[in-house]
Amino acid sequence: MRVSWLRASLRTRLVVLGLMVNLTLAGMLTAVALLSWQSLLQQDLHARGDAISGLLDSGLAALLAKGDHFGIYRFAESGVESRSISFLVVRDAAGHVLVHTAPDDRSAQLAPMPVPDTLYKLWQAGPVLALNRDIHYDGRKVGSVQFGLPLEDIRTTFYGLLLRCLAISSLGVVGLLLLQHLLRCWISEPIEGLVLAAKRMARGESGGLLPRSGPPEVMALSESFARMRESLDERMASMRIQQDTLNAIADHTYAWELWFDPQGRVVWVNPSVERITGHTVEQCLQSERYLLDMVSDIDRDRVSCALRTSLADRKPGQGFQFRVRHKSGANLWVLASWTPIFAAEGQYLGIRVSLLDCTESLENRRALEQAVSRLRVEQLRASQHLRDAQRERAMLDTLLASLYIGLVFVDGERRVLYANPLFSQFWGLPQLDELAGHVLEEFLPSLAELLHGHSGEVELKLDDGRIVLVRLSPIEGDGDSGSLLLCEDVTAARASAEQLVFLAERDTLTGIFNRRRFQLEIERMVKQSERSQRSMALLTFDLNDFKLVNDNHGHAAGDMVLIDIARVINRTIRQSELFCRLGGDEFAVLLPEADVFDASMLAGRIDQHIREIAFDFSGIERRVSASIGIAIFPDHAATADELVAAADAAMYDAKKDDENGCWRIFDGATMQASLTFRPPHKHDYDGRNEPTVIV
Repeated sequence: MRVSWLRASLRTRLVVLGLMVNLTLAGMLTAVALLSWQSLLQQDLHARGDAISGLLDSGLAALLAKGDHFGIYRFAESGVESRSISFLVVRDAAGHVLVHTAPDDRSAQLAPMPVPDTLYKLWQAGPVLALNRDIHYDGRKVGSVQFGLPLEDIRTTFYGLLLRCLAISSLGVVGLLLLQHLLRCWISEPIEGLVLAAKRMARGESGGLLPRSGPPEVMALSESFARMRESLDERMASMRIQQDTLNAIADHTYAWELWFDPQGRVVWVNPSVERITGHTVEQCLQSERYLLDMVSDIDRDRVSCALRTSLADRKPGQGFQFRVRHKSGANLWVLASWTPIFAAEGQYLGIRVSLLDCTESLENRRALEQAVSRLRVEQLRASQHLRDAQRERAMLDTLLASLYIGLVFVDGERRVLYANPLFSQFWGLPQLDELAGHVLEEFLPSLAELLHGHSGEVELKLDDGRIVLVRLSPIEGDGDSGSLLLCEDVTAARASAEQLVFLAERDTLTGIFNRRRFQLEIERMVKQSERSQRSMALLTFDLNDFKLVNDNHGHAAGDMVLIDIARVINRTIRQSELFCRLGGDEFAVLLPEADVFDASMLAGRIDQHIREIAFDFSGIERRVSASIGIAIFPDHAATADELVAAADAAMYDAKKDDENGCWRIFDGATMQASLTFRPPHKHDYDGRNEPTVIV
């Protein structure tokens, strides 16, 4: 075969060589394009799957945790309508389907599969790639989602790439047919340039020079190589942009990100470590234990154990807090969350850890907990004070309700603040619920008038005859003022007082004034007479033959005699004169602003009325008479006691002189009674009605 090849013509060699080169280049370009496109496709599918998983996780986690089916349905509809996914099936933690947005049952029944790692698997995947992701919320699984990534655009691109490769191969075949026309030209150098450029492209190099002169076929092939190189350069540039984007996302996150391999070695650290701890990325990657050396001695064993457990469990976690030392020596609290990392083929690559500085939030939380603790203590105290106040209020309400005095509190504007039940009953008003907040004038205008400039005690006499004692006490406070009104029905008390006064000053048998009232009134009239420089008179008398009635007819008959005489004499005297029983059958009459004439006229009337009274005791008629003594102040005495003694002396002289009744006037000059009067008759009086003195 080697001999046959050596004997072949140059044209044949060129044709065969061109065919071989063409096939080689086409195969290499196709392989490079397919491998590049396969790598880009994997990255694109991974990125799209991760992006959609992140969106679904952030959008559905809280909804699944709350069980908000309507929110889940709206979120699913919006995701499908955006055409970023072909269908979406949402299941709860138990695997029950909550939302089904597949256009047909076949789409929903697609078995989940990993992202295809070869074009052949992509071809077998069909128009939709079904992916399944778990949804976690606060470290626990709350459900899962199955969604379909549409592959129509990818398949269309794949068909275009195949067509382009076929086109390039077709150009090679056409070039082979045109080699017959290039036999007369020296084409080895342009072909060698093309071969070199193809080798550079196969090695992934760019920037190689293509032949700039030569036969048109060579130049056409050179231009095709140039377009292929531009296409590859564009794809490589897109890959670099994607890589830069991923690096920007990873290196410029706010959290301190780390990648631990399955053996616990730090593979990658983002630059945020320097902002949080002050240590550079290079320092963190110098030693496998550099991170553990940064952990506080108190938490190092706990962090080491948690790292080993997380690497072994290959499960995500969050909420782990521990302390690390800043480069300056200060301790910082960080909050860790982690998730396992797997390659596209499912190979376990380790865990990615995110650390956030939570020192300030932890201090704030502790301060808040302390504040809440203090607030709870104060709340307990306030609750206890409130219970005590309520208990005291209940006791006070019970006490005020049990009082026999109506009371009401009013503010400075006379609005009712409190009224006990007796106050409402006392005045016939509604209960406190209807009174509170109303002005007192609306219900009791007469009582409200007492609040204007009054204080102390005021008595009100009501239309129904009741007497009400109102006590007013002002209430002064810090910026607040008001009044307390105590209302007491003193009708019975006043009646009892008047009855006691009556009993104390009246004779129980006859109902006229007694000796006590006599003593008070004579002292008062003597003083009044001294002030007015006018005389007054005193008549004292006792009954003759009264003992005869008592002895013969009994004390009841004697009491009847006293009662009738008191009634008759009480009608005889003037309203300004005072008639008193001094004891037994002894009586006295006080005459203010009276002289001897007035006293003698009254004495005559008394003697006459007593003589006219006839008493019948079991058919026996009895009569009594009176011995009357008269004394004038200040003519006969200088004091009340002397005036009484003078009247008594005159009365005893009258009784001694005539036991059938007469009156005598005290003689102050001789300190004895000197004038004796007999019962007056019509002819005994002159124009002044003066009595005739019998010597």
